[in-house]
Amino acid sequence: MDQKISKASHWAILIGVGGLRGYENQNRSVKGAVADVMAMKKYLETSSVPVHICTLTTERLGQDKTPTNASLQNAPTYRNVTEQLWEVIEHGQRGDYVYIHFSGHGTNKQGALALVLYEAKLANSKLLYTKILRSAIDRMVSAGMLVTLALDCCFSGNVLRNGHLQPSGIRYIEYNTTMDILSDHIDPFAEKGTRSSSLTLAKGEEPGQRLLDPAGYSVLAACDSHEEASEVTLPDGSNRGALSYFLLDSLTALRNKGVEVSHHSLHQHVRGNFHARHGSQTPMLYGRNGLSFFNNITPGMSMAFVSVHRDIVNDLVLDAGEVNGVHVGDEYALYAFTALETPIGIRKEAHIKARVTTVNHFTSTLCIDNFSEEQKVPKGSTWKAKMLTTLSSHVVCMMLIRDVPNARDLLDEAKKIPYLHLVLQDGQDHRDGSESDPCERATFQVTARDNNIYEVLDQRAEKVKNFPVINTSDSDAKETLLKTLGHIAAFKFFEQIENLNPDPQPGYPRFSALQASHKCFHIFRRFDNLRIRSLLLKQDKLSILEKKLSKIDHDEPSPLFLASSRLDRSTERAAVLSEIDDALASYDELLERSQRILSFDRPLATHVLSLENWLQGNACIAREESRFLDHTEDLLTVAPLEDGVMYWLEMTVTACAEFFTKVRLVQAKHQQNRSDDPKVHVFDQSFTDKAARVLLTTLVTLLILAIDLATASATYLTVLVVFMNGARGS
Repeated sequence: MDQKISKASHWAILIGVGGLRGYENQNRSVKGAVADVMAMKKYLETSSVPVHICTLTTERLGQDKTPTNASLQNAPTYRNVTEQLWEVIEHGQRGDYVYIHFSGHGTNKQGALALVLYEAKLANSKLLYTKILRSAIDRMVSAGMLVTLALDCCFSGNVLRNGHLQPSGIRYIEYNTTMDILSDHIDPFAEKGTRSSSLTLAKGEEPGQRLLDPAGYSVLAACDSHEEASEVTLPDGSNRGALSYFLLDSLTALRNKGVEVSHHSLHQHVRGNFHARHGSQTPMLYGRNGLSFFNNITPGMSMAFVSVHRDIVNDLVLDAGEVNGVHVGDEYALYAFTALETPIGIRKEAHIKARVTTVNHFTSTLCIDNFSEEQKVPKGSTWKAKMLTTLSSHVVCMMLIRDVPNARDLLDEAKKIPYLHLVLQDGQDHRDGSESDPCERATFQVTARDNNIYEVLDQRAEKVKNFPVINTSDSDAKETLLKTLGHIAAFKFFEQIENLNPDPQPGYPRFSALQASHKCFHIFRRFDNLRIRSLLLKQDKLSILEKKLSKIDHDEPSPLFLASSRLDRSTERAAVLSEIDDALASYDELLERSQRILSFDRPLATHVLSLENWLQGNACIAREESRFLDHTEDLLTVAPLEDGVMYWLEMTVTACAEFFTKVRLVQAKHQQNRSDDPKVHVFDQSFTDKAARVLLTTLVTLLILAIDLATASATYLTVLVVFMNGARGS
């Protein structure tokens, strides 16, 4: 509100409502709302193009303080929010980018969804209904602006009634009339004469349907309609909205890789982060999935070298932080400031390895583990650093319930397992160096049912599916449990690594992409029965026409018409002959097509089984529409089958490649752009062809050598026998 309006191509309205007077008992879920907005503001301030940023937060509004006029200028009140929306509508131009971010509570009044804002006095409370927000955005879109809306809240209160254990509260609050005392339900952004005081749903309209069915803009929502949006607790003990945190994390990761930030790539990255580290909700993308607000404000190249210095308290400070995508545990190589920066020259320069221990918004603290090298970086010196490795320190945290048998032994052994951070309930193990309780960040809970059977529960206190039965009294129980936990941790850790070439969207796009990935999957139905049925009908039609023509000829009163086609004046006969000609053309065409179809080979059973197995594991096609594979006797493959020897060799090569891929002895480059399903192994046909031909050539060469060797051996034996007989005769 206090910023001067200048000509801008990018607009950002950031709303963080972290305190609601009168609802403190329900306010646990918005501890991080203000932090969400401030972190996003810092990120936007580092952009390569100017962004007009308006932040409306409760940062300067304490629960026990009486708000002043100055503090209310930037407060997320109904008046301030609508004024900022009008500011963009009136000053924005065609082609401008607009980003609206809301972190706080959502509510639901009989199907009318609303955002809960702040007011200094409860008597002035007024909700921002999503129908009004949609109306404002529609005005921006009609003016040619490109709008992105992020909602880090939810409009469902199921969690308040189902009793499940939740990570850190829910961004939903039950509707109360005191929230909306002054609301007149009139849309200030509607055209004059069409403003309505009714915000009820139209007949058949779903809650949020208008806002989440955008025309010309995009909505990034924290969760699906049946899920609840929650917060996450960071290693430093602070809270952040899950969507806001992972959105910012994804933006920095994509920026550092120089990736064009489209809505689709951004959503894919955020969704992968959610599933790997916060599985209780799934972010949703509605509307446009083309280039987003963030595409033009992020530099295309990642940083190469970053300056490092010793500060006055002797800390080693890296001039890059959270907004640059730095994580605790990242490794950097420190070089003298005069070191060459060319790819060849830098290899000859001496360097010191350092590790990130703490991360702030714009800076980070490094630690040098080698004491002798630590002395080489004196106070007041300036160095430059280049990143060596970054795995992101988001190890998978699991909480071990205190009364689990062998708890201490499990804790000690778990320290040897990568990607796994096992903590004891109410324990003090802060392995990551944080001051917060790691139990609050646990993704899974390890418990023992009746102290007999180990169980693993997710964030909703539900059993992890397919977890093996491990009896606590078994001699190898500890080893089996730790091995299983290690598998889960490794899977969840690598699940967060982004796939910037993800599988196509579920449904026919994904299934057709799989079938197109290899010629052996080009399997379709012949429809022999229908084809024969059609041939029979066409044949019968010709038979009827044949009889009709025969009758006309038999009843012809003028023999001259039968003797000369040129003199034939029978219009009935001419019409029948024309009809016969058309019927024959259709019949012959179907015969030829049927002959071509019959020439296609039947697919091998193993290829049909592969498609069936994939469909069972990826239920993206309607069951009725995927049953064509059940007609095994009526299937064809478009690709011709290889001869027996070549096919056997290709299958052998593929099986070997798949095996070595699983044990990571070779990198399956040929499958990287085909599927991100770890159980799908599709290798480039040229790879298998070449490998099979090399193998065949080798076998043929060995066979020829064997024949030559056998021939040479026989010749040698013959000569030897003759020589010995000659010697004996002499």
